[in-house]
Amino acid sequence: LLVFSISWLVGAVSARLFAPPGSRNTFTFLVGTPNWIYLPLPIAQELWGADGVRAVLLCNVAAQLLLWSVGVALLRQQLFSRELLRKALLNPGIAAAVVGIALALSIPEARSWRGLDLRQTSSVALGAAKVVLEALHLLGSVTIPLSLVLIGAQLGGMTATRSAGGRGLGALVASRLLVAPLICVAMFQALARSGWAIPTTPLRVATVVSAMPVAVTCGIIVERYGGSVPTAARAIVVTTLASILTVPLVVYAIVAWGGVG
Repeated sequence: LLVFSISWLVGAVSARLFAPPGSRNTFTFLVGTPNWIYLPLPIAQELWGADGVRAVLLCNVAAQLLLWSVGVALLRQQLFSRELLRKALLNPGIAAAVVGIALALSIPEARSWRGLDLRQTSSVALGAAKVVLEALHLLGSVTIPLSLVLIGAQLGGMTATRSAGGRGLGALVASRLLVAPLICVAMFQALARSGWAIPTTPLRVATVVSAMPVAVTCGIIVERYGGSVPTAARAIVVTTLASILTVPLVVYAIVAWGGVG
């Protein structure tokens, strides 16, 4: 919530300074919506294993709620509606997270079911649970490869015109990849100094998310709910390419600053 809120505020200020009046809402939306799952997921899995993946998926809950409420309302230039609230609450990703959390809290031993030896258990229910969990684990293991294919397909489908570039695009890229993440980290530091103990892995994941390029799905959302599609397409392509350089630099600066470790 903090990452998205700060990013949208940065986008709103930057849009007033650099974006044409007709595309300010799109500019704000793009700066405020980092790629919160497709790109952070493989990074978190590689660096922090299962804990990192869980943190990314939990970030997805807040991101989906904000996307379908504040984000869409911003593009539509109208206040929240029951339709937007219904879409946010019925989102499959949010429902899956709620069910998973409820299962973990109510049946803590469920995490061990996948490791059962069917030859050593006489319980039909536990055997069935193992088979189901194995199947779900297999499906889950292809999430990252499929997400990377999806990113490529969506970027390939974008139409980025030359008229969408210029000074405004440069400000958008800088706001998304440099200004917003550094302000987020400064806020994390302030919260830590105030005595709020933030768990290490969620803090690291939130930091990585704050430094991500514009979310690929923004192109579809902008086209569906109103906004400048060329601006969205160009911002997605340019920030994704630029993030190859900026993400390592931002994370290195954070580590040197004593932030996420």
